[in-house]
Amino acid sequence: YGIFTWDRWSQFLANSYSVPTRLYDCYSTTKNTAPLTGYKTPYTREDSCVGSKAGTFKGRHFVTLQSHLEARPADGTLVKLDVEGSEWDVLEATTDDQLRKIDLLDMEIHFCEMLSGDKEEELLRRADILERLLDIFAVSAREPSPWRLWTGTKPGFAVENICTGRGGSEYDATEKGLPMHWMASVSYVNRKHLAR
Repeated sequence: YGIFTWDRWSQFLANSYSVPTRLYDCYSTTKNTAPLTGYKTPYTREDSCVGSKAGTFKGRHFVTLQSHLEARPADGTLVKLDVEGSEWDVLEATTDDQLRKIDLLDMEIHFCEMLSGDKEEELLRRADILERLLDIFAVSAREPSPWRLWTGTKPGFAVENICTGRGGSEYDATEKGLPMHWMASVSYVNRKHLAR
């Protein structure tokens, strides 16, 4: 979910493992973006975005992750979720039983973007979602690595510095907290496969 004008993740799976992929994006569509090239195994492209609710919003078609997972078997589902801050609502709307159908989950998380209402309450909600994922998945990779490039050299987080609006050259990596535009890529593997 979320491909823009290229998707190395699906291309790697298609070319290295002959995995047929389904690509979803309602911003970069078949009408305004050239077809993706370099796929040895053909892909299916859909002009839909993933959201917490299905429907058409501001002229864009949205589907839910839960509706896609409901029809999937217990094994064999690989998901890339790169939806620019919408991942929190998408994951929260998806049940644990549906998430357990995912073998590999690669996602980009935007921890400090699209904060609405009470910032601290929203950040706690996002932390709860990440902790929920750890009940089902184990982290197999992450970027940036090491984390100290983003969180500063001092241990822990200072709540007053988290998502403060500082970013780029304004961010002092020796401080605690997270820069405003903090995002990371995290790869998860379903824990059911680790016991085998």
